[in-house]
Amino acid sequence: MIRPPAGITPARLFRSLLATPRAAVPVTLSFAGIVRGAFCVRALTSLEFCDARDRYPDDELRARRMGPELVAMALCDEQGERVFDDCDAVGALDTEDARVLIDAVGAALGTISPLYSVSDSAAWAAALVEGARLHPHAAIALGGSLSDAGRRVCPRPDRYFGLPLGELTDGQWMAFRAAHAVYTEITTR
Repeated sequence: MIRPPAGITPARLFRSLLATPRAAVPVTLSFAGIVRGAFCVRALTSLEFCDARDRYPDDELRARRMGPELVAMALCDEQGERVFDDCDAVGALDTEDARVLIDAVGAALGTISPLYSVSDSAAWAAALVEGARLHPHAAIALGGSLSDAGRRVCPRPDRYFGLPLGELTDGQWMAFRAAHAVYTEITTR
């Protein structure tokens, strides 16, 4: 199970997941085969990740192709456009260049794109609640994104992030749940 990154404070981790419409982290790449410059890695939804994984039912093939697939899906230029059309373009790079790129994108995704299916949800929740407590205004804005549906109150983080519910990342849902916990603490005092 993947835990929150150790080198990032809970406050910064919480803030990183609040970006709208999706979290993204800048990366600077400079090596042969890639134009030097600033790029960003955008968070992926669990459905995008699962679709990529399902393209390779064979474990050995998945092990070889999943890194390039994630790079092709997540690495964007400064305008938000994908840098690579597909994983074959990533695979065409020099082996060392491809490894550097896969490692950089993987590290960025580990920060901004946690997935419930592979993450230590309790550790992420604890870190994000701690971060949300340090940002009470943001926690109230996000955690209070609710809708009254008759006798039920429904979570509506889509209103905060400006995306349909089905396009939210697991990280955005984790941030919402942490923010809602802090919102509840604040509003029930």
